[in-house]
Amino acid sequence: VSTDTINQDDGGDNFPPPPPLPGQVVEARSLSITPKDIGCGSKIVEVDEAHDEALSVVSGGNRTKNECKWYAWYRHLIDYKEKHSDCLVSTINEKYKKLGLWVKFQRQQYHLLRQGKKAKITEERIAKLEEIGFVWNALEAAWESMFSALIEYKEEHGDCLVAQNDEKYKKLVSWVNQQRRQYRLLQDGKKSQITEERVVKLEKIGFC
Repeated sequence: VSTDTINQDDGGDNFPPPPPLPGQVVEARSLSITPKDIGCGSKIVEVDEAHDEALSVVSGGNRTKNECKWYAWYRHLIDYKEKHSDCLVSTINEKYKKLGLWVKFQRQQYHLLRQGKKAKITEERIAKLEEIGFVWNALEAAWESMFSALIEYKEEHGDCLVAQNDEKYKKLVSWVNQQRRQYRLLQDGKKSQITEERVVKLEKIGFC
């Protein structure tokens, strides 16, 4: 099943198991990753002690095939967070596209569950995700992340006038310009993606 076509009907259970992470040793004869290779009753060695706890969760021999696959992706998300400091996995980056789709699916299922609808996510899985700082509103989290970057910029440079031609701040420049465009739309009484709450936060740090 293609990870591009995962939907709520199959519950994401048909996500193919992810490849083993660096530091994991699986049986040499394994030509494809199976639940046995990701910790369910298999011969597997985790060299990186930082992930012992996560591995112990994955290695529960009484877990079903689909549970093993879910915890294997969860293990990959932990690894992603340790490298990038957040769980905001993009589907645009080809390297993390499959993980990004899995993350997106968890959010979809969470919102279904909170709406009282049938969902393929459990409270146990929600708790596990929240333990590692998973956020359910990705757009809000992304905005806050860029706002924090702007605060850091101001602390270093003394203002919020991010240099337009500085490659180092290319992403921040794009975000800042977008906030200004949306602010002008709001001031003109037009439809805008910026909220009054965000405007207040920006103005408090001297954004103009």
